[in-house]
Amino acid sequence: MNTMKNLRDLDPARDREPSHVDWVRSTAHVERVIAGTHDVVRPVWRRPLTLGLAGAALAATMIAGISLVPGATDEAFARWTPTPGQPSNEQALPQANACTSAWQAPAPSPSDIVLAETRGVASILVLKKGNGLAECMVVGDKVFNYQALTDGPVPPLPDTQVKTETWSSSGDGDEVYSRMVGRMGPGVTRVELHLRNGQVITAGTGSGWWTAWWPGPEGGLADGSMKVVVHTADGSTSHDPGDLN
Repeated sequence: MNTMKNLRDLDPARDREPSHVDWVRSTAHVERVIAGTHDVVRPVWRRPLTLGLAGAALAATMIAGISLVPGATDEAFARWTPTPGQPSNEQALPQANACTSAWQAPAPSPSDIVLAETRGVASILVLKKGNGLAECMVVGDKVFNYQALTDGPVPPLPDTQVKTETWSSSGDGDEVYSRMVGRMGPGVTRVELHLRNGQVITAGTGSGWWTAWWPGPEGGLADGSMKVVVHTADGSTSHDPGDLN
């Protein structure tokens, strides 16, 4: 008993209570162990876009992918929320400016922002880029990921249809995070992501698009780790992301 007491006294963390970010990271760690992906770098993965434009198929190409840096990951994970804030286009202009600066484009106007959502200090935006659209993730005032979504305009989807256009995970170890971007028809009232651990994430929506990011590897897995739940006035339906082509 004295040995155990001595060991407890020597424990440098004996009086430390886990913070919110500790719980988020430990939960993500357990999920990776269960999934057999512990300490494996998740490659960025996405389904190529097949958005119709004058009968031509469009392909999404990665412009840049930058993992969250130490410190930024802690703050982004600690302040992450399953329900997003949705700022006005004017309020999202600083983040949009950071994105267009990253790809060396002119400063955007509010009308160039198709969708903006915030979760703590992190934002995801869908922006006009030339004749097409791009998706951009900003943490604080720094751009961490951006990618082309389309190289031209796309037709609206039918009333209650939803598509997943791109999804991926980035980082490794306890710093893996996922992103997903899709489109939706005007009859869709809400899009949710249901993770295997029971977590429900509400996607940000706007102008026929939806998006979300979260701590964890599910966006880079194709093993049924998550479902996309589509809500309409007539009820809800659950889908594997890959089935919403």
